[in-house]
Amino acid sequence: MTEVNPLNILLLVDSLPDQMDPDPFFRVKNIFIQQQVTAVAARHRVDYPLLVPCFPQLVKSLYSLRGTRLHFPRRREGIFEGIRVKTIRYCYLPHYYPETEYRALKRHLAQQDKKHDLIHCHTVYDLGLVGIKLKEELGLPLVITVYGTDVNWLFEQGGRRASPVIEEATKKALKGADAVIGVSRDLGDKVRQLGVEAKRVHWVPNGVDKDLLFPGDRVQERRRLGLKEEEKIILYVGNLFETKGLGDLVEALKLLETTDESIPAFKLLLVGPGGAFETHLRQMITDRALEERVAFLGSRPHEKIPTLMRAADVFCLPSWREGWPCSVVEAMACGLPVVASEVGGIPELVNDREVGILCPAKEPAKLAEALAASLSRQWDPSRISAAAEQYSYDKLALRLEAIYRDVLKKPDKIFSP
Repeated sequence: MTEVNPLNILLLVDSLPDQMDPDPFFRVKNIFIQQQVTAVAARHRVDYPLLVPCFPQLVKSLYSLRGTRLHFPRRREGIFEGIRVKTIRYCYLPHYYPETEYRALKRHLAQQDKKHDLIHCHTVYDLGLVGIKLKEELGLPLVITVYGTDVNWLFEQGGRRASPVIEEATKKALKGADAVIGVSRDLGDKVRQLGVEAKRVHWVPNGVDKDLLFPGDRVQERRRLGLKEEEKIILYVGNLFETKGLGDLVEALKLLETTDESIPAFKLLLVGPGGAFETHLRQMITDRALEERVAFLGSRPHEKIPTLMRAADVFCLPSWREGWPCSVVEAMACGLPVVASEVGGIPELVNDREVGILCPAKEPAKLAEALAASLSRQWDPSRISAAAEQYSYDKLALRLEAIYRDVLKKPDKIFSP
């Protein structure tokens, strides 16, 4: 393997997973970013200034009085998964916090002997604005990765829209970056529609950890989990948000129960943190007498998810919008067929009838048909798993490095097999 001159990379991201954080929100948040950055850190130095507001509990308490729940990560210092973490305190001011984050980070960088070669930002708003200011101040190339919601909501008709301030800031950050990476080609197309030159837009998808995610023995995994061997298991992994199409999934389950006698025994396992929508979702399930058909498993450590995927019969993601959903790639890596809505980057992933079935978003009847078809056929787990082979993090890290060298105008040697 060819040697490479290591780069010094300044990482901007709102948080990375922290198993010790008392807030479950941060224990698995952005796990796919951490895995990608860890692969990069095996070849380069990555400095991660963790921005935490001064008096975070006070800020959260003040906002809770207004009915708004804020989440802030705990402070951390040290090297985690090869990433050098340093907590930076800033003053959280509504509407002005991108500026106070920038000032705090600028002070921190001025005290460092080690100079950086470039900035890689994994959040368009607000840290994209911070990245733009640092680029202008320090003359560092800026790379921004977009993951979905940060761009998708600028294209939605009706429903929730970004405020004009956030919309303008998002466009400013993307247009000012030296390179913009979309985790799906669909996102890349949207970035170009926002005015970013095609030559600055790249595609690097989220990846999978092949040491953790692989096919297994379904019966053995079910016994380990205490699941019934004769039941058909539908698995969902993700946040329990309305926009994930979970209401549509409940409606589809009722149709499946009442119209398809060929699947008499099935169960939906919902894995992920709850939120405001969970109460409504539980009521929907009760109103439709589906309590015995659905199990809420709550948040699970990332390393526990593959066992559930190997035990299930089908993975379902009926989202209304997506970027490049890691859960779909992970399910495929475990040999699990996918039923999902044809939005965002999902059709790029599930692009073969041998790995899954797509259906329109927000159409429970079509979703029920797709689930019935999936649960009634025999799938080849090895064929499904092979479709995810191209998304290993080692391979994706090489693609990121090529982009870094391009924006630095230093076509140096990179790692090659």
